[in-house]
Amino acid sequence: MIYLDHFSATPIDPRVSEAMLPYWNQWAWNPGSPHTAGRRVRDAVEKARVQVASLIGARPGEIHFVSSATEANNWALYGLPRGLRNKGKHLAISSTESKAVLYSAHRLEEDEHYRLSLVEVSAEGLLDLSSLRECLCEESVVVSVAHASAELGALQPLPEIAEAAHGKGARLHVDCTATAGRVLTQVKDLGADTAVIASDQIYGPSGAAALYVRRGVRIRPLLVGGTQESGFRAGVEAVPNIVGFGAAAELAAAELGRRQKHLTELSTLLRQSLKQDIPGLRFLVPQEHCVPGLIAFTLAGLEAEAVVLGLDEFGIAATMGSACNAMALKPSHVLSALGLSEAEAKATLLFGLGKDTRPEEIQNVVENLGRVVERLRALSTVEEEI
Repeated sequence: MIYLDHFSATPIDPRVSEAMLPYWNQWAWNPGSPHTAGRRVRDAVEKARVQVASLIGARPGEIHFVSSATEANNWALYGLPRGLRNKGKHLAISSTESKAVLYSAHRLEEDEHYRLSLVEVSAEGLLDLSSLRECLCEESVVVSVAHASAELGALQPLPEIAEAAHGKGARLHVDCTATAGRVLTQVKDLGADTAVIASDQIYGPSGAAALYVRRGVRIRPLLVGGTQESGFRAGVEAVPNIVGFGAAAELAAAELGRRQKHLTELSTLLRQSLKQDIPGLRFLVPQEHCVPGLIAFTLAGLEAEAVVLGLDEFGIAATMGSACNAMALKPSHVLSALGLSEAEAKATLLFGLGKDTRPEEIQNVVENLGRVVERLRALSTVEEEI
């Protein structure tokens, strides 16, 4: 199989699996226990905290382990406003945020009467800074913008966004799941007050993620009932997953330059080949401000679902968008926010390259995509004639 869905999940690196293995069997202890065995496992969790912190330029004490990026985003969206309860009840959210962010914001709007502003993006997915500045006010408490949407890849101008948010005393929450390990992601340079990074996006196991909370930022816990994670997140830590997350983060930091170069070169090759060989194809985000490895494009007159199924017959795994939207019947809100029509949104595909994708696989993908597109357009012509 040629796997082109790396922005949905990455395969576990064998070196990560090896690091995890002892914590599934002989060291399967509770890190909260006071005995020697418990302390040994606690040390492994703290080592992973250092490894994850190093990848994004944070202090270890600013890293809090959770079960998923969804949980981390939920926690930030609920916890930050409650840490600023006396300031106001206004949220400014990018219109291309993940459902984990948007649904949390809508729930605050419905249940606790927060005022929600969805900030527009350009046709290429970049946040409209003037619209953001216009909607911010003295009651603004949270601005949420992903470093790059996993469905588009447009890298946002976060330093400018942070300046606008902090100028009104609001906190900036950044989802870095699509960028950490692919481009240099230093939370202080981004201006983030909270940030999310997920293990399964950096060749670690699913079931582990982290919320970075900048020192001095007040945030209320989402899960209560225990003293784990310095009292911020109750529940026994999933030690094997956290150990794997840490190992994956250390590898991602050490190999960042090589991975970024590899993904950039393959992205260039794939874009050039697609543009040359596939008629009626349009890229949604230019490569110059797109996270390396992610290519979103529309195929005029076709249904992306049919194309994905056609590629699957050739052993190529692609998708129609983010994992949160791929199974939905209606067009993705992310694509709608770009101003795409329903037909254009349904004709949009996403290729996500990985660190182990090979140049020869690119040619295979382009050739077989051409066959699928030609077959589907021929069928469409026959149907129209009938």
